[in-house]
Amino acid sequence: MSTPVKICVYLVSALVIIAVALTVLIKTQITPEKVREILLPLAEKKLQRRVEFGKIDIGIFSGISLADLKVMQKNSEEEFFFVQTVELHYQLFPLLTGKIAIDQILLQHPKIFITRTSDGQFNYSDLLSEPATGGKTTTSGKTTTSGKTTTGAHTKSSKIPALNLLIKVVEIKGGELFYVDRFKNSQSPFRYTLDKLNFKARQITFDNPFPVDLSAVVNGSNIDISGSYDLSRKIGDLSIHLAPLDLLPFAPYYRTVLPGKLSSAQLTLELELDIQPDLIVSQGKVLFDDVDLVLDNIPDLQFKKAQLGAAYAFDFDTKKELLKVSNLLLNFNKVELAAEGEFDLSAAEPYMVSTLFLKGLDLREVMQNLPEQLAREYQKYSLAGLIDGQIDFSGKLDSGIALVSSAQFKLSELRATIANLRAGVSGDITYADNILQTENLFLHYGDQKIELKGQVEKGVDDIFRGVFDLSADTLDLNKILAEAENQPEPRLESKLAPVGDNRGNKATGAPQIVQRKTLADDIGPFDIPVAMDGTFAVNRLIYKKLNIDKISADLSLSHNDLSITNLVGLIGQGELRGSCLVDFGIKGLSYLGEMSISQPEVATLVSGLFPGVKQSISGSLQMQNNFSGRGTLADTLLPALKLKGTFKVKEGSVEGFPLLDQLADFVGRNKLKTLSFKSLTAQYDLDDGTARINGNLDSSKTKLISTGTVTIDGHLNLNLDARFSPKVLGKLGLNKVLKKTVADQDGWGTLPLLIRGTLDHPQVSYDSAALQDQVIEKASQKLLEKLVPEGDGNAEPIKKLLDNTLNKLFGK
Repeated sequence: MSTPVKICVYLVSALVIIAVALTVLIKTQITPEKVREILLPLAEKKLQRRVEFGKIDIGIFSGISLADLKVMQKNSEEEFFFVQTVELHYQLFPLLTGKIAIDQILLQHPKIFITRTSDGQFNYSDLLSEPATGGKTTTSGKTTTSGKTTTGAHTKSSKIPALNLLIKVVEIKGGELFYVDRFKNSQSPFRYTLDKLNFKARQITFDNPFPVDLSAVVNGSNIDISGSYDLSRKIGDLSIHLAPLDLLPFAPYYRTVLPGKLSSAQLTLELELDIQPDLIVSQGKVLFDDVDLVLDNIPDLQFKKAQLGAAYAFDFDTKKELLKVSNLLLNFNKVELAAEGEFDLSAAEPYMVSTLFLKGLDLREVMQNLPEQLAREYQKYSLAGLIDGQIDFSGKLDSGIALVSSAQFKLSELRATIANLRAGVSGDITYADNILQTENLFLHYGDQKIELKGQVEKGVDDIFRGVFDLSADTLDLNKILAEAENQPEPRLESKLAPVGDNRGNKATGAPQIVQRKTLADDIGPFDIPVAMDGTFAVNRLIYKKLNIDKISADLSLSHNDLSITNLVGLIGQGELRGSCLVDFGIKGLSYLGEMSISQPEVATLVSGLFPGVKQSISGSLQMQNNFSGRGTLADTLLPALKLKGTFKVKEGSVEGFPLLDQLADFVGRNKLKTLSFKSLTAQYDLDDGTARINGNLDSSKTKLISTGTVTIDGHLNLNLDARFSPKVLGKLGLNKVLKKTVADQDGWGTLPLLIRGTLDHPQVSYDSAALQDQVIEKASQKLLEKLVPEGDGNAEPIKKLLDNTLNKLFGK
């Protein structure tokens, strides 16, 4: 037999003898009773709690089994920790070579009872406290004074060599954890349960990462944790999955920090953690579903069945207390926002540098998903359109709006309805260094658009100051007004009959009552914290058939007042000038201003403003007008409108007006339906819906002088002195007596007339009282001429006597 073989035989024989000797020793010397006698005092001393356990099984090859392990609460007979079975399965032969190889450590059905007392301490707090050493440390069984060593041969190194350890499996099966919290409420403590606790760690060593798995049921919701951990380097990674968890039972822990009352919420988690000595890296998803929340400060704002989610990726330097968020995607009811940034949490006042991204934010979708109470105020505007951009934040977290350092927005077809007008905006807006600028920004109304260029800076008084320019190539007011008029008007249905058409019910003829708008229905007031100056320029402004070319004005907006000055526009060969002041700070707005028109040919103006009408007027126009009023709705604007001004038309003619037609028919002179004149002048004063008018038409054959009123709904109450030349008077369809009566010494006849009815249907009649006065005056004058020679000093007393006599004859 060769020497190597002999050595192997001797070695195997020695190992067998040792194994047999150990088995005999364990069976005869290390009995369960001796283990209990040694282990119990040591465990109780270490834990400072009473310890019990049942049957102990020890086998040289099978391992150690311990049944019914109990650890009591400190100074109590209540259980703190209970394990139905503890099993330790190890390998014998690696022990003989200096290695610890454990096949399995198994805890069957453990129960853990955790309690937090009313003073905030846990029932295990004493086990976590460091033992007092009195400023001394122990090394290699010897005591040394702090800062000195007397370890003899061990003075070169105090490092304890790592054990050559391998544990194949550590497993917990069917565990339960019961938590009772008396800190929040000592009389009615909060209770939580974690059951079906299963834990498994495999291939555990001191110098390599090993995998771990944990699963449990938390208040009826499953949680799964899996990953790996390295004991020597203290690094690991974990994946955490939490099925929807009802958050209401945990209300005591978030109630004080939540700005409202939560009546429903489900939490779902999918997280990944990478743990390093000074760094935590994580990514995952957090979802709050079925959220019912009422805010304390806004009780009318209620979230119902809302959904709030976040997908994130961050790393946190625990040493520097620096949080870096590389990706954050927020989702509120399918409305998404993205963000990234850094947060320095080391200071007393945390500092942030971050960016919020808006990627195709759909305003219509936002409005549909906002809580009803929050969206209700804005639903009338019917917001729509897309917003892309980003907002950059920099500063302390409590800085408020000052956190915004810069912003960029791209607006695509933003639309809103205001006072039945559907308008919008598109273009680019940038904000940096407290300056807001616009680029390629267009204000839209249908296919009408105005370009806005501007720059605004916010002052220390929170007032935005800047300059702007509004410009357009063509602006067609007809399209704007037509769309506004086509908006449906609300109607108040008659309570006396079913609804019919707007002329009456088809079956019964019952009328519908149209609900008139009031000032309460109007727009405003607006608080506009800006002080800005700008210009307005349009190459062509179209209203009806009227073109106003090269219209421009200077604008100034300050303290809610809009000032329009130097308004100039060209109407054909004429010119329009004006100014206006608008107050946005009151309901319905208010305005006052002045306007003047110089027009060589008034027909251009009239045909443009009133296209298709039969009436015509020609001549050279000069007009001056002052106006004021309040309201933007037809029902409120006209009654409140005030106008005062004059106009004069020279060397022109009028034709086709109902009043002229009725006058011509009344006096029997058809040619009066068309009048040429040297001048047509009028002074007017409109107030409270009624215009007081003094007018004068002067021509070689006819002179018309009118005084009276015209209401905004067209009702006439005018006195008209119609004077006709002798040639015209002779051709009027009047009897000879009346012609002689109304004729003066020059042969001109004056007819005092009353104009009633409306502008569309005027009614002409004699002014009987004025006509009687005229007859009396004429008769008195003739009698006086016969009775008193010319130049007689007694003419005046005689005239008074004749007048009194004639008045009595006519019953006056």
